[in-house]
Amino acid sequence: MKKYKREMRGAIVFDKVVGRAAAILLAHAKAAEVWAPTISRSGKNYLIKKRVKVSYKKLAGCIMNQKGSAPCPMEKMSSKMSEKEFVRKVLEE
Repeated sequence: MKKYKREMRGAIVFDKVVGRAAAILLAHAKAAEVWAPTISRSGKNYLIKKRVKVSYKKLAGCIMNQKGSAPCPMEKMSSKMSEKEFVRKVLEE
């Protein structure tokens, strides 16, 4: 995203799974639409709040880690800090 932020503006993004962490980054990059087979409730709500069009098949309560035993590490991180702090930490801006 750091390298192609300019190209992301107005883009239609396809991703397998979108949670709050991905939603924050996609909104920050000014994507116009996000399509995903699975999206978390918080990711969907965040994108809608930022006026990004959302299409999905399955709405999940939370994006889980690979073992399915806890929330995904990026979801945890994005929920513990402000959006600006999260973007800065992930993209090192």
